[in-house]
Amino acid sequence: MLLNMAIIQCNAKDYTGSEINTYKAIAKLKPLHKYQQLFKCYNNLGIIYNEIGDFKKSIEVHLEAEKNLSKVSNGDILLASSLNNVGVVLSNQNKYKEAIAIFTKALLTEHIDSKDPQVYATLIDNITYCQLKMGILKPALANFKKALAIRLRYHYTTDIVTGK
Repeated sequence: MLLNMAIIQCNAKDYTGSEINTYKAIAKLKPLHKYQQLFKCYNNLGIIYNEIGDFKKSIEVHLEAEKNLSKVSNGDILLASSLNNVGVVLSNQNKYKEAIAIFTKALLTEHIDSKDPQVYATLIDNITYCQLKMGILKPALANFKKALAIRLRYHYTTDIVTGK
């Protein structure tokens, strides 16, 4: 419940409250060896630190999140999501080439397009955004349309609005 509250607080931009509740959740989850939930905690912290501009700490906690994935059954898909978040941090620092490399690595996840189409579409969008920022315009429209088509197919309402 603490983690869910923390995620809601992060989404509501209550970063301090979210950080506090996330650390409380970590304290309870660590002794229980709840690796998937611990991944989600550190992932949430990474998002918080990215949002407040502490990019170094964001990358650090995303790497900590990834350490928990070796003990999780669907770790490859969660890793792709984590890599996406790291790429976003790099993109926010205008490190577009590095971000594209990270997004591309996430796209190499086996069957990412069918296992998690939402992350797949997000990765396509994020790569295309970075390419645009670098002045690579040619593939942009086709890639944005591809990501939007995926979102429409699976009815990812919030992402459809973003895509449009």
